[in-house]
Amino acid sequence: MKIELNDLHFSYPGKKILHGINLNIKDRKITCIIGPNGSGKSTLVKCLNRLLVPNTGTVLLDGRNLATFTRMDIALNIGYVPQSANLLFTETVFDTVIMGRCPHSSWQYNEEDIDVTASVLSHLNLEDIAFQQFNHLSG
Repeated sequence: MKIELNDLHFSYPGKKILHGINLNIKDRKITCIIGPNGSGKSTLVKCLNRLLVPNTGTVLLDGRNLATFTRMDIALNIGYVPQSANLLFTETVFDTVIMGRCPHSSWQYNEEDIDVTASVLSHLNLEDIAFQQFNHLSG
């Protein structure tokens, strides 16, 4: 999956947050967004999954404008767990990650869902915390 941001702008009422952001995230790469508190990192991520709609600019996912995606299209392609969710989730890390499979298989998980989840956790070197409670992890 390739993500492209082209001249992205976003403002909250009375406060400009994102100004002409251009970004290309290549397929199969782990990308980190870093910066000081209040610099727009969370706002940018929320624009990437259409929780917020940019004032101007485009977000492309594999060349397709995210503005044309349905909520299901987004759910099938993008997973998002905000940091504040750790107060709500009492499930394990594994259970939290497997929830991302719901758009692909509903709430009835099968062997493929379990295998995909295990593979993702392994790829991210998270096997050691897979069965810890999600809400006990540091933000």
